[in-house]
Amino acid sequence: YPLGPREMSVANLSDAEIRKELRSLMQGENFHQFLIEGANDRLLTDKWIENLPVEIFSAPYYSNLPNYVAQLSELDDVESLRKLRDGVGFGIARQALESIAYVVENDLPYTEILTADYTLVNPQLAFTFGSNVSFDDDENIDQWKVGTVEDYFRIDSSMVYERLQFGANVSGGLATNYPQAGILNTYGWLSRYPSTDTNRNRARARWTWYHFLGLDVEKSASRTTDPDALADTDNPTMKNPNCTVCHEILDPIAATYQNYGDLGFYKDKAPGLDSLPRLYKSDDSLEDPYQPGDVWYRDMREPGLEALNFTDTDQTMVQLAAAIVNDDRFSQAVVKFWWPSIMGEELIPAPEETEDSNYQSNLNLFLEQSATVAELAEKFRGGFDGGAAYNLKDLLTEMMMSDWFMIDSAASVFDGDDNHLLGIGAGRLLTPEQLDRKTEAVTGVRWFESEVRGRDFSQLTAAYRLLYGGIDSDGVTQRATVVNSLMSTVVEAQPLQLGCVIVAAEFQFPASERKVFTMIDKDQNENNAESAVRAQLQFMHQNLLGETLSVDDLEIDRALALFTETRQARIDGNMPTQLHAPPDETCPFQFIPDTENWDLSDPGHTLNTWVSMMIYFMTDYRYIFE
Repeated sequence: YPLGPREMSVANLSDAEIRKELRSLMQGENFHQFLIEGANDRLLTDKWIENLPVEIFSAPYYSNLPNYVAQLSELDDVESLRKLRDGVGFGIARQALESIAYVVENDLPYTEILTADYTLVNPQLAFTFGSNVSFDDDENIDQWKVGTVEDYFRIDSSMVYERLQFGANVSGGLATNYPQAGILNTYGWLSRYPSTDTNRNRARARWTWYHFLGLDVEKSASRTTDPDALADTDNPTMKNPNCTVCHEILDPIAATYQNYGDLGFYKDKAPGLDSLPRLYKSDDSLEDPYQPGDVWYRDMREPGLEALNFTDTDQTMVQLAAAIVNDDRFSQAVVKFWWPSIMGEELIPAPEETEDSNYQSNLNLFLEQSATVAELAEKFRGGFDGGAAYNLKDLLTEMMMSDWFMIDSAASVFDGDDNHLLGIGAGRLLTPEQLDRKTEAVTGVRWFESEVRGRDFSQLTAAYRLLYGGIDSDGVTQRATVVNSLMSTVVEAQPLQLGCVIVAAEFQFPASERKVFTMIDKDQNENNAESAVRAQLQFMHQNLLGETLSVDDLEIDRALALFTETRQARIDGNMPTQLHAPPDETCPFQFIPDTENWDLSDPGHTLNTWVSMMIYFMTDYRYIFE
């Protein structure tokens, strides 16, 4: 958006030409943001932007960081400390997401998100990891390059560690060749799902299965609540059938994370040989207690993936990554991973209650979606129409070419009872970030843009993000897909505050330089230029709502009637004849610089009427749904 004549004409092209046009859109900053937001909606590592795990600033493993924190603290350099904290937090949050975006944008095989022996770093992460890369602006936290973890030190007898109030003094340690396994052992991913002495990496394993092999282990088998069946204390995860049904799937992958401690650091227990907790190592009461040299629990399954066993204890993550991408379920998991980003909704789960009135409809929908996922996955593995295998741009293109996205043809494609298709193709609610970008694209302004910690925000992406159904990747992890009453107030607040500013700014320039009011002059109205007003309303229906209407369409008649009635009401009410008339009618110009010389006179009440029309259009469901 906005859709111009060229974009609208694409609908009349052949399928091959539409594919080419869609593929050509997958570049630039907007596509990059699509990838970052889509990946984060699943991985949720953006949690660390605001809730950075403070352990990394004093932990000895990346010694560059705690040493530098200590130096800045000694100098009482609060500003540099803040910038460092913001940059490291942003880097940890976005490391995995930027790695995914890098693979996709460079048309690399998507398998590389797991198998890459490199990672993506911003300046602060590059410093932390000792990556041998340089940046044009070392303070730009959202600048990314390919790097590696060069400076990682395990705790051994040579390490000298003095923890301070802020940071630490660290020297020595066991230099480590960090075995990068794509995003699987990025610090942001590992710390997003921390472990415990009893969880033993099972949360990490659960989400590995879910995101990269398409299986929700927690829903893969029914779980009994019979207290007698669960009373077993003789290693139930290995011996009790009520437990093993899930744990024989889950625990081998949990074991592949054996080298990563609860907080996500590699071999974090002295003397740097493993990540096993001290209590386990010292517990002689166990049936099969710890033996020196062990790197995993003796009462759990060995690392692997189902029938595969991983024997290189230093490379279990690398072996897991290779096993996952060689599994056919990986390609299906990729389709499932990106489905909500394209379609706006999750895939429907398999219905369980056969007695439900809508069971058959939901089953039909589940089977049809599953067939589409399987077909897309197979072609993704081999390459679409002779293209490269595992190319995500091609997959996204084909997903948009599918009947689930091409909604006008959906009803004619599926046979039989179409009741199960109700609700499919009704459009998707734009996320706060998407609505913010749309508003900027069609109006030229954001809802009161501001800079916080080196990043640009608007009201939609900051103050009202959660109120408008967004996520914080922490406590709120599911986006709203329908508008509730609270969200509707945000929809109204945006044009109520922004509409006046848009109108005021637009009419300071000639029509050729405007984005919204391109068809009229400020003194034109229904009495002296009805055709121009109709043309303007037609343009707004097209540019703001995506509707192609004739100038005499019933919708244009209705909009013109509203324009006429609103302007007449202002005349009859003897309302102010200027756009900004405190204290009763004000524009929030405090957010806009250099407005002192603007011409805000409104003798014909047209400017104020166009403000009302902006509210009319920007609160239409077609503006917030696409």
